[in-house]
Amino acid sequence: MKAYLTKYWWLMGIIGSLLLLLCSRVGWYALVNFLIVGMAAYVNRQASQRKARIEGNIATLRKMNKVQKRKFLEADAKEVRTIQSSNRMLMYLCLGAAILDAYTFFYNSKENIRAAFIQNVIPEALDPYLLAFGLALNLVFYFAFVMRMNENMVKGIK
Repeated sequence: MKAYLTKYWWLMGIIGSLLLLLCSRVGWYALVNFLIVGMAAYVNRQASQRKARIEGNIATLRKMNKVQKRKFLEADAKEVRTIQSSNRMLMYLCLGAAILDAYTFFYNSKENIRAAFIQNVIPEALDPYLLAFGLALNLVFYFAFVMRMNENMVKGIK
């Protein structure tokens, strides 16, 4: 199951965001979830490129002199800090998007507001289910993304 989640983490995010987009009480507010999935894909790409660059050049890195190695390690540490800060920020973005989606759903339910283009496509009775499954899949997306990032992060070169 873990291998499946780490391989298709992005699919969980897209499906969860799509379910929230189809929920007539959330509607267009769910577009922020697609942006979060895009940011996660970008951060994952950065980490996987760094991993490939380091693992592909281990012999070259070991042959470097001290000055070259120090410069390389300084640049690598800066890149690692950037990736890690983006990774940490993603947690807050996912939490904020979930709160926004839930608040929008309950506010629009209270005020009887529906999304303009979606109101006649999906029956209103399915809205709570779409919200629940969308939020659950976005939660699974976040944890699968974290597992994928743990696989992609290389500790460093000694």
